[in-house]
Parts: sequence; C-alpha cells; structure tokens
Amino acid sequence: MFYDYVKIFVKGGDGGNGVVTFRREKYVPLGGPSGGDGGKGADVIFVADESLTTLVDFKYRQHYKAQRGENGMRKNMHGKNGEPLVVKVPVGTLVRDAESGELLADIVEKNQRVVVAHGGRGGRGNARFQSARNRAPEIAEKGEPGEERWLRLELKLLADAALVGLPNAGKSTIISKVSGSRPKIADYPFTTLHPNLGVVNLEPGMSFVLADIPGLIEGAAEGVGLGHRFFASCGAFTSAAACGGHERFG
Repeated sequence: MFYDYVKIFVKGGDGGNGVVTFRREKYVPLGGPSGGDGGKGADVIFVADESLTTLVDFKYRQHYKAQRGENGMRKNMHGKNGEPLVVKVPVGTLVRDAESGELLADIVEKNQRVVVAHGGRGGRGNARFQSARNRAPEIAEKGEPGEERWLRLELKLLADAALVGLPNAGKSTIISKVSGSRPKIADYPFTTLHPNLGVVNLEPGMSFVLADIPGLIEGAAEGVGLGHRFFASCGAFTSAAACGGHERFG
C-alpha cells in the first residue's frame, strides 16, 4: 500500500532540573553553592532520505518523544544534553501543523534537516543564584518542558500519468495489469482510499510511473466522497492534464 498522508505526535525532550548542593570539604567549612545546571532536552529532527518512497512506517508508530536532559549534579557538574531523535522521511514530504494546517516545512532535498519539536532548556542549579546578598542560595530551577505538537505529513506524489474516473470504474484493475502494483480490488465504491503507484515498462530502458488515485464524483469540490483527498493528490502532479476534467465538478 502507498501511503501519502499520516498524522503523528512529536515531543521534544524536557530539560533536566538544576540541583541544590553545597561544597562539603574538610578544610572549607563555609563552602559555597555547587549545584550544576540540568542538560537541554533533545530535539526531534526530520531528515530527508532518498531510499524512502512512502509514509507507511508512520502507520505503525505515531508517537515520537525525544530524550530528556539529565539533571544537574554536585560540584558544579552540569547534566548531559539529550541525544537528538532523528526521524527519516521521504524526499517530497510536506510537514504541517495538524491543528492550524500551517506549512512548517517542505522537505525537497536529500539529507535536508528540519527541527519539528525543540527540546526544553535545562534548569539552573543553585550555584547560578549566588550573589553578594545571598551567598548560600537554596533555590534551583526545574527544566523547561519540550515542545509538543501533532503533525500532518503529506507526501507529494511523483508520477508521469494518473488514472482518473468514477469510483469502481476499474482504475485499480488497470494498474494491476500494466504494472507490478497490487492495489486492493473489490466490487464496491471507494475501495481505493490512498494513491497507488506502479511502474509501467514499455521496452528495455523505457518506463513511466502511473498513479491510481481515489475516485472522483460530482460534488467533490465540496468534499463529497473523497473529493478533498483527490484534489490534494492532483496538486502533487506537475501536469494539470493529469487531473483534467475536474473543473466540471467544481
């Protein structure tokens, strides 16, 4: 199955907490504060990978939480920063905020990196609060929470031609006969819910990519049936002719 649309949850790591400690050395009876800072929480980072062609992996894992920073330690030792959580996505992935629909990133180049959830800042230890008036502060900060949000990922389809027609008209059957694609085929409308891609080999060295997209019915422009999903698929093709004829339904 070819997946072009998924919704996932991402969360940056929480910052580590600062700590309250004091020097306790034999010959330093009035030792000052020595609490270290907490480490920074890790970011969630999307990286474009040319070897990926679908979003299918996100159907099985939808929550991505980065590592939190370590807490501060005594003797002014700071906590370790969290290790970034790197998530590979296909080239051509659009990243949107799931609630507002705002476009956050258009991943179009190999190895392109996009931070989609920032980790929280680590809290300061009590050594940071020492002053002339307060030489023994007993306060420290908690780490800030990491950024969290729901994202909508959309994969721009790369195809040379598309099959357009009413539901249950035989589009999936055609692509299964002319290519190696094996879409679900059944005798009821809207069997195809996601675009399917297939490579059609004409002769040695000559081939093209054919797309089977969800069926189109009257009223699709208003969202009837799978209308909105259909037009989203159309928008990914470079040629307007690939979705020709839809104006009469608008």
